[in-house]
Amino acid sequence: MNMRLCSILLCVASLSFAGQTKTFKYDGLEITVLQDKPTSMPNKIFHGAPVEEINEAVPKGTSPASINAFVVKTPQHTFLIDTGMNTDTLLQNFRNAGLKPEDIDVVLITHMHADHIGGLLRDGKATFPKATLHIAKEEFFYWRQANPNIKQIANAYLKRTELFIYGEDLPIVRAAQSETEKNVGLFRNTKAAKIAQQTDDIFQGRDASGHTPGHTVFESNKLIFFGDLVHSAALQFADPNICAQFDMEMPKAVQSRRKFYDVAAETKKLILGAHLPFPGVGYVLKDEGGHYSFKPLEIKPEDIIEKQNNNDN
Repeated sequence: MNMRLCSILLCVASLSFAGQTKTFKYDGLEITVLQDKPTSMPNKIFHGAPVEEINEAVPKGTSPASINAFVVKTPQHTFLIDTGMNTDTLLQNFRNAGLKPEDIDVVLITHMHADHIGGLLRDGKATFPKATLHIAKEEFFYWRQANPNIKQIANAYLKRTELFIYGEDLPIVRAAQSETEKNVGLFRNTKAAKIAQQTDDIFQGRDASGHTPGHTVFESNKLIFFGDLVHSAALQFADPNICAQFDMEMPKAVQSRRKFYDVAAETKKLILGAHLPFPGVGYVLKDEGGHYSFKPLEIKPEDIIEKQNNNDN
């Protein structure tokens, strides 16, 4: 990504928007979708197919999209996956969903673009005072050099940051370590111990690089967080070769997209997408001809959880 685009994203991240929230039950979990704002993706930002093909697929010229973050409450943890563009918007969404920053004990970051990390800091301090922050090692070190603002995040979450290696079980727990060991753990090169079987409370960070150098898909036994594998549901499920201009290494982005389309279709796990139209949840389908499509989750009225507005944040 060029520095001009980085600057644009950082400027946008400083703006506050009014989003919407939805909380629902899914297979023993409680999922809350936090939307910064509805948005759209213009055809002109997509590459990898003839212009006429893209315009024919999306004749209106723009694809419906969204900026979403997610809270997943499991028996042992309350996970926040990405934080949206802006702390004020995120905290308003928390209030609307009956949540407090102190409720979050694990933050998982798919990548460090501004619309995914914009809610990590509040007045220069950690927004989530009880949470451990998990970021792929490749992603963190790339952006620490490319974006000086990342150092603020590192300082705010210093003793509660885990730079994981792909395939590690998350959250990483290091209760037996000394403070010195925890600090130097940021630079380790070996995987933490893995459990024998994945549960609701364990995610694994998987290599989905291409969009960014350390772009990560998070997978549990029931869910797959797609991050920015998809920017236009209208275009990129039908043709995975199409990339948005935000993808830093387009050939790798295409490989990652196809890989996780296959994983999602084969496992039938629920996918959650940062830029899928709100609420951004559903399933990847693959037909006998190898063609992909997206089926939004039908959230039944009895599964919707109404939360009382929390005004304490």
